[in-house]
Amino acid sequence: MRIIAAGDTYREFERTKKYLSELGEGIVLFAESSFDTEKGLDWSVEDLAQYARDFPMTIVGEKDERIHTLKKGIIAPAQITLTQLCFPNPDQEAQCRRADMLNNVSYDPNKKVMALSRICASADIPYKGSGKADLLLIASGGIDWKERIEELIYAHKRTLKPNALIVQCDQHEGDKFIYSLSDGKMVGTKMTGQQGDEYIVHNLKQESNFWRIRNVS
Repeated sequence: MRIIAAGDTYREFERTKKYLSELGEGIVLFAESSFDTEKGLDWSVEDLAQYARDFPMTIVGEKDERIHTLKKGIIAPAQITLTQLCFPNPDQEAQCRRADMLNNVSYDPNKKVMALSRICASADIPYKGSGKADLLLIASGGIDWKERIEELIYAHKRTLKPNALIVQCDQHEGDKFIYSLSDGKMVGTKMTGQQGDEYIVHNLKQESNFWRIRNVS
């Protein structure tokens, strides 16, 4: 199963569609504001969900301070707002915790890939729910967590599986990265698309009831 740190979307829908078509397959992470119409998009997240509904793909991005996942034409919110995470109303704390859940982002109905999603400023806020994540997905808008990777590992070590991947996308010029906990290093293959898009691809392969991670050649 392919994991893709894709960067940002285009304002123009035609260019965004071309980018997705080129990626073809994978769990695709976009950066903060990637679905936000306030940056001048000529398309909506609903348009994107419908376009990619038949792709072997799960798309993850951010709009209105909340991460959303797009899979088979369905849009689902994945993370509650930063304000709720940091300063929950005591009367609503249980509700906030339920809203901050691990999500199955697998595009293969026969497999599960559980992901914990975080927007950049809340990337190091620990998860208070149950279960273990295969992926920590960070839609970043200027914070370079590559330089603070140990901070992320410390904050989420209870939640992440030993062989989990940490994936960051930045909407600016900062690094995209995929970090492997089991390898203790950055992994993946850097690629450049026909429109000049730079992205990173890494393969997650299920074998004998555990995930084995290998680079994409």
